[in-house]
Amino acid sequence: MFFRQQAASRNCRRHSQQRLHPVRPKILPLQRQVLQAIARSGGQKVFAREFLTAHRLGSHSSVQISLRLLLKDQVLFKANGEYRFADPFFREWIAVRLP
Repeated sequence: MFFRQQAASRNCRRHSQQRLHPVRPKILPLQRQVLQAIARSGGQKVFAREFLTAHRLGSHSSVQISLRLLLKDQVLFKANGEYRFADPFFREWIAVRLP
C-alpha cells in the first residue's frame, strides 16, 4: 500500500510539473516573490501593509498586477477572498525551492 501511495504521489507531481512547465519561464521576479509569500503565509490579506512589508513586495499596485497575471495564467485562483494555488504541488515547490 505504501509503495502505491508513493507511486501515485510521483505521478501527481510529474503531471503538475508538465502542466506548469510552459508557465514557469513566464513568471517574473516579483510574481515569484508574491507566489512565495502566498505559499508561506497564505493568500489572505495580501494587500495589507504587514504582508507587503514582511515579504518585501513593494507597492500595492505592483502586487495587484502580479496577481492579475498569475490568475490569468491559472497559477492562482481566488476563492472567498483568498488567493490559492491551482496546483498544491507547485505551492510546495515554490515554498521550498525558490530563494
